[in-house]
Amino acid sequence: MKKRLLPILGVLLLALLGGGYYAAQLAANRLVDEKLQGALARLGDAARVQYGDLRVNLLRQSVTLADVAIQLKDGRHGTIGAVVVKDFDRKHMKSPHFLALELQDLTIPVDEQNFRGELPAVQELGLPALVVDVAVDYRYEPDAKRLAVREFDVDIAEGGSFRMAFALENFSVEQLRQQQFDELTLASMSLQYKDKTLLRGVLLAAGEEEKELLRFVEDWLREEVTLARQKQDTAAAASLEALLAYIQKPATFSMDLALKQPLTMAKINPIKKISELLGLFTFNIR
Repeated sequence: MKKRLLPILGVLLLALLGGGYYAAQLAANRLVDEKLQGALARLGDAARVQYGDLRVNLLRQSVTLADVAIQLKDGRHGTIGAVVVKDFDRKHMKSPHFLALELQDLTIPVDEQNFRGELPAVQELGLPALVVDVAVDYRYEPDAKRLAVREFDVDIAEGGSFRMAFALENFSVEQLRQQQFDELTLASMSLQYKDKTLLRGVLLAAGEEEKELLRFVEDWLREEVTLARQKQDTAAAASLEALLAYIQKPATFSMDLALKQPLTMAKINPIKKISELLGLFTFNIR
């Protein structure tokens, strides 16, 4: 009898646990939905935000908003396929000390309402809408005066992708507000950019309308190449030459860049030449 009872008790226990989790999930969904509706109501007439679905995952500690539509007061508008909040500082709601967030399929139609006087320039890209994926993951430690942006990714469909991570030392929000940067230190930084049509479209349009500006940029790059060669910095010279060749004949373009060692603002301020600035990084332009 006892042998038969154990499986039954196990099933009942699993059912209770499953039911408890389901109830907690519903309660969490309801609570987050109420908080979100309250926050959106405080926007007033500045913006109208609607969403189709809200899901809270207690196991992963994540919140997902699906089918989001945004309409600003000035007429600008767009949609987001999903907003996924993976991690969020609940103790400091106004200025979170940490946040991990994804925006999937952020879609901004290329129309008059969104771009106004810039519309003709944006239309040169040949895209009916800008469709963007964004990922942000940062942590701010006020006591240590450290800001670490572990991930800042922007991927524009058919346009290009941008990846960056960096860490700042001696950083505080109060000093930032007062524009005090003397002690600020860039402790680390990496950046990758790959272009599909975005930069190429801008340069091709500039080639039609801003020929004088492009000639000025080309002359400036030639000077920087000469300076790099004089300093026997072959890496900088090669990358600058690759950039010059791209501007002259836009095709494909990618760039990888990483900071060689921690860098203070006091060291950046006196720099006047791009070749000197590039000397602070390892990089590759192709």
